[in-house]
Amino acid sequence: FENWHPKELAKEFDKQGIYVWNGNHYALAVTETLGLETQGGMVRVGPVHYNTLEEIYLFGEILGEKNPKNAILDGPPKNGSKSQINTPKN
Repeated sequence: FENWHPKELAKEFDKQGIYVWNGNHYALAVTETLGLETQGGMVRVGPVHYNTLEEIYLFGEILGEKNPKNAILDGPPKNGSKSQINTPKN
């Protein structure tokens, strides 16, 4: 996510009803080692047992809109098959 500050990216997800966290998540040594602390840290997504598959797929869609280079999930599995992942063509 070049050119996105973690705080601004978190705000964009919030506008869509997707709640994520930004910062160093109490992993200061990690963010410093990776050179991310001075850039605002990271964005953390925390899906849990009460999130629906629709919410997870919505997150994938929004993620792809914000950074089209990422692979995103292509909707719920069809006919009992496993989830499909679309990787953008170069």
